[in-house]
Amino acid sequence: DTSGVETTAVNFYDSYYAQATVYLNNYLYIGRSNGKVSRYDIAGDSLSKDWATHDSEMIRDITTDGTDLYVANYNKITKITTSGTVTTVKSLSNTKAMQINYYDSKLYFYAWVGAHPYTHKIYSMALTGGSLTLVWDIGSSIRFMRVYDNQLIYNMDNDKKTILKKP
Repeated sequence: DTSGVETTAVNFYDSYYAQATVYLNNYLYIGRSNGKVSRYDIAGDSLSKDWATHDSEMIRDITTDGTDLYVANYNKITKITTSGTVTTVKSLSNTKAMQINYYDSKLYFYAWVGAHPYTHKIYSMALTGGSLTLVWDIGSSIRFMRVYDNQLIYNMDNDKKTILKKP
C-alpha cells in the first residue's frame, strides 16, 4: 500500500550512505559505502547498522539466491549468510565488480577490467567461486544490469533512456 504517510525508517547519521539493497525473509539488507551491510527488520522496525562487514571498500551491489546474500565491490565477491558469516567467494585481480545478479544457480556480474580507460565485461561464475566465464565483452559502460529469463536486461551509460535486452 503506497497511500500512507512517508516516515523515516532508517537514517545513517554517520554519513556512510546506502549503496545497494536487497530483500530477503522480511529483512532489508543494505550495502553501504563503508563496506558494511546493515540489516533492517521490517516487521520489528529495527536496524542493526553494522550487521556484517564485507570489506573496508564501498559495496557496489548486493543480490540473493533466496538463502544467502552475495556482495560485490571493487576487489572481491563475498557470500554472507543470514546469520552474518562472511566468506570470500572470489578475489578479483585487475577487475572491479560493479553490479551483481543471481540467476539460475549462477552469479552474473558487470565489471570494469584493467586500468583506466577500463574495458567493460559481464562474467558468470558458480556460487562457490571458481573460474570466471566471459558472458559478454560489452565494450562500454552500463548503468545497470540484471538477468531474467535467460536475458540480460541493461541500460547503457551513453543512452540513459533506453532499456535493452540480449539473449
